[in-house]
Amino acid sequence: MRVLTCGTVVALAAALAMPGSVGAQQADTTAAESTDGLRPKLGPHRFTPNPLTRDPFPRSYVRNSLGIGQASDLPILPTFELPNGDTLQAITGDLLFAILDFEYQQRIKEWMSFWVQVNIRGRLGNDVGSLLAEGVTLTSGYEIGWMFKFLESNRVALSATAEVANTSLTGVNILEFLKGVLDSTDVGLVQTTPVLRGGSSLRFAWAANAWLGVTATGNLSYGESADRSKANSASSNLSMAADVDLGPLINAPIGVVLAGSNVFSPDAAIEDIGDSQQGLLRVAYTGRDDFVIALDLTMVRAPLSGVTVTATAAKISMRYYF
Repeated sequence: MRVLTCGTVVALAAALAMPGSVGAQQADTTAAESTDGLRPKLGPHRFTPNPLTRDPFPRSYVRNSLGIGQASDLPILPTFELPNGDTLQAITGDLLFAILDFEYQQRIKEWMSFWVQVNIRGRLGNDVGSLLAEGVTLTSGYEIGWMFKFLESNRVALSATAEVANTSLTGVNILEFLKGVLDSTDVGLVQTTPVLRGGSSLRFAWAANAWLGVTATGNLSYGESADRSKANSASSNLSMAADVDLGPLINAPIGVVLAGSNVFSPDAAIEDIGDSQQGLLRVAYTGRDDFVIALDLTMVRAPLSGVTVTATAAKISMRYYF
């Protein structure tokens, strides 16, 4: 459903007042061009985008993110008693993460857009113990999708999407390989598992006032499991964000976003890690309507190899609207 914006109403009124005039045509063109290539806006609030609650606005843009993360003091071996009565203390280690994202979205119509996204994640231990226990994991893949805008009023916007994601999970399990060598069994050092999934989502945005906006995304997907011994599985993701524009408050070109998400049965790991939660703090420069650069600080909690892991990461993200 196409909803007329304020700019469109003004342009139509001018065209009716002076039908066929060059000035009316120029005013209509200017009104249309004024909303193209800019950060989304509802009423008095201009939104700062974030990666957890992807916004419901069909816009053309490119974005990329680059970051690193770490999970510290992971229990690699638990504390236990030896047969002679001595106690072997627990051994801990750290994991390092590398993050690279790229996305291109193209607006086809005022109510429809198409996007392609490429994601790369790397995980490895930064010492001998964690490297042996967790090995090296590389997750790479792409996602393509369509977004359809259902509603856009002065305060509210709602869109639906349909997407397909193809992910390749590559794991280097050094410990299992060494066990196989000792047991004279054939255990591959490198294992690669392709995962194909399809899904859909609803994206919502609400402008509370000039400085506060709220976005939310709900997603359902279904497809192959990373564990080939299991049947195809479904997963869900719910995320919400509060978007604060400091411009109307203190006249500063800064946007602050607080966001959180909960994922059930995520597919982005070789292990079945169950539920995971993620929090995001984004501080962005918003001095230009066509360009946003931001520092993202994230925290993720998820079970991994029988223990709950808390990882933190920092990313530099850039987005250019055109």
